[in-house]
Amino acid sequence: MKQRVHILLCLVSLATGVSVPAQAGDEPLPLPVQELQRVTGDPQFVMVPMRDGTKLWTAIWKPSSSGRLPTILIRTPYWPDQEVEYRVILASFARAGYAIVIQNERGSFLSQGKFRIMGGAREDGYDAVDWVSKQPWSNGRVGTFGCSSSGDNQVPLAAMHHPAHVAMITASSGSSIGRVGPFQEQGLIFRGGALQIGPWVPWYRSVHGLTYQLKLPTDADPETIEYYGRHYRKKLELAAPTLDYMTMERTLPIQNATRAAGGGLPITTICGACNQRSAV
Repeated sequence: MKQRVHILLCLVSLATGVSVPAQAGDEPLPLPVQELQRVTGDPQFVMVPMRDGTKLWTAIWKPSSSGRLPTILIRTPYWPDQEVEYRVILASFARAGYAIVIQNERGSFLSQGKFRIMGGAREDGYDAVDWVSKQPWSNGRVGTFGCSSSGDNQVPLAAMHHPAHVAMITASSGSSIGRVGPFQEQGLIFRGGALQIGPWVPWYRSVHGLTYQLKLPTDADPETIEYYGRHYRKKLELAAPTLDYMTMERTLPIQNATRAAGGGLPITTICGACNQRSAV
């Protein structure tokens, strides 16, 4: 299985111009990741099934303990090591006896499914909390943590009232806010009813829009999942042309924005948060 997936990865690289990521042994992991793993050892990688059968890539760091652990859960579209690198406090959480679980949203990194901004924040978030709380190493208490998109995910999840979801720390999560006064603008996404192209097109492009990502076969065995978790911890990014964002922001309809700015493809913006009404 490992050989089959590795051949697939090489073919994708040849066909698209995508650079194959360096393996873990080629360069050191970011210092915050090293610090966390000094406390927990290497992470465990699993594919966690959601209620519709879609499996989401999940990394687990657990401190050595004979007892059951409380858990810090981060659900994110970002690279798992990036979450650890930018949340240096995670090593301190682990020293205090918390398990750290980072799960990629649908369609991001190695998770199955199609990506939509906060598209699975409620149901997938609930299923993730439920899965964590029922693990043999869990004490049944889950706190969520994160900034930006990882913070946004927590607000709709809190509205689901899972009994194991006992605390949350959410930062820079304005786009998870549905209504402010008379305006239904989803925080940062809309202004006066119009999509804010300026802040969102570059973000979407950098995270997903022009990024090729390896997807494991649906029948990938645990050994293969563990192998790719350890050896492929960087993005597969297309060497895309530089885009003129000022031109992009002034182009209507927005489907033509990337082409007008020097890109080769029309853009379709899908926002799973548009009709989200969150109430904690």
